[in-house]
This record gives sequence, structure tokens and C-alpha cells, in this order.
Amino acid sequence: MFGWLSGIFGGGSRLRQMPEAVRELSDPWPTLVGRIENLTPEMEREFRFGQGVIRVEGQYRMGGHLKGGSSAMWVPSDEKAFNTYMAWKSVDGIPAFKSPRGYDRLAKLLRRHGAAIASGSSPSGEEGARQSERRGFLYELTCSVLGMLPPKHLDNPMFRKLQIGGWGPDAAKASAYDDRAVIIYDFAIGGARRTFVGLLLHEMGHACEASMQIVHRTRLEKLHRALAKCGALVGLEFLLDGASRKAYQQRVFEEFLAETYLIYTAFGRRLLDRQDGMPPAGREAWKEVYVNMKEVFDGYEYV
Repeated sequence: MFGWLSGIFGGGSRLRQMPEAVRELSDPWPTLVGRIENLTPEMEREFRFGQGVIRVEGQYRMGGHLKGGSSAMWVPSDEKAFNTYMAWKSVDGIPAFKSPRGYDRLAKLLRRHGAAIASGSSPSGEEGARQSERRGFLYELTCSVLGMLPPKHLDNPMFRKLQIGGWGPDAAKASAYDDRAVIIYDFAIGGARRTFVGLLLHEMGHACEASMQIVHRTRLEKLHRALAKCGALVGLEFLLDGASRKAYQQRVFEEFLAETYLIYTAFGRRLLDRQDGMPPAGREAWKEVYVNMKEVFDGYEYV
């Protein structure tokens, strides 16, 4: 399901292809309203934002973790909503995919680069092992995504730990980069697959940004100002809408760097052909951004 794709380009090639879950971030998020029975825009918005419907002792509840915190809120629901949620989850969500080897495979990849894996909400012992199996899809997907990054990004001394689950230092986010650790909160694990991979690469972007050479920071800061001035920032849709992600980058240069890391991997070479009514100054700036990000990525490009 998540085979290593680098081999198809030849041993010496630096041309790579991210898993489809990453590449689809370059397109607008298609709605499933009208395709899934009884799904409303309001329900879809809640499901994308990490809410779900569960059945406990014959009763149905809708809710989930609150953003950025370990508390949860649930309200009464019904079987129809449960069936709608399960249908949505089968397309856009994170499936229940058991993989007893997924955790070990990811841990081995990270260990090879001097990093570690942690699961902030996993108990130890037998129950922890069972939870690791239940998160098999996430571990397999994460391993495939990280395996397509330049080795030096995993060797990065500013990236020493990946935590999938639990919580982090900032109660206002669904993920964080803190103390050389990339942290994906429980809140993001229960939502859309698209959001999980978006947050993973965004936070890896922060780790890369923390060790970025001054020459690249200086060039990209100048390009950030140019893109912000002419309204040519790119906002991908995951967790938040595209306009919100543009606004976030407009204000904070470091967020632009982290988001550009994701954009580079999701679009790949297609970024050079991006038009979308963008002003000429914006298109030229993005060409320069691409050249600089290619250097940051040690010559790696994506198709």
C-alpha cells in the first residue's frame, strides 16, 4: 500500500514521488456532500475538523477531542449520523488499518537517522502494542512520507523525535514543533487523512527552518515580502481553509517557511506551472522560491 517509490527513478536520481495523500494537497479539497448519503456541509466540516460519531452500548454520540487539548465533548446522535460518518471516513478519514509491523518500520527508519518515535497517548505494555497496531495506517503512511524526504532532513540535529498522539506545549494548535520534536496531537489523528499529512510536513518544515542556512533564510525572506505584497501566497486546504492559511503566512515568516516546505513536496515540479490568476510578479517570485527550496532539499525534486 505504501511501497517505497524511490527505486523507480534509479539509484542515483533525486527525483521522487510523494504518496498520493500528499500530492492531492495541491488541489482544492473536494466535497463529499452529494456523494455520501445524508452528509451535510455542516457534518462534513465537523468530520474534517476531527469530530466523529461513535457507538457505545447501543447509544450514539457525536464529538471528539477539542482542538489543542486533551478534553473531549460528546453530544447525543443517531445511527444515521453514525453510518454517514463511517462512509465519510472510508473516503477522507484515517482508516482502521492494522499493521503489527508499521510501528517497527517507522521506528527503524527514524533510528537509522538518530531520531526516535514517541506516542504521547499510548499506554505501555500489551495495551500499548495493541494501540500501535491500530495506528498501523498512520505509521505506514508516515514512514512512506518521511522516506521521500532528503536523508539530511532526517539527520537534522533539530529533528530528534516524532510524537504521534498525545498533546504538546501549545493549547491553540493541532500540532507543534517543540524542543527538536515534531508532535501531531490526538486531535489531528481522528480527523481527515489530508490534515494529518499536511500537519506532518508542515511541522517537518519547522524542523528544517530551525536549521536553515542564513543564505536561504535571507533569500526566502525577501521573496516572502514580495509574495505577500502582490497577494501571491499559496494556501493549501487542510485543517483550515486556504484563505486562513494564507493569512497565517502573511503575518509570520517562519510559518511561510514551514508551509512552503509542504507546498514544495505536494506540488513538486508542478509548482513551476502554477497560474491561478497569479500576477506576473508572483509567478516570478515562486520560480525563485522553487530554486531555493531545491537547494534546501539537497537537489531532491518531486513529481
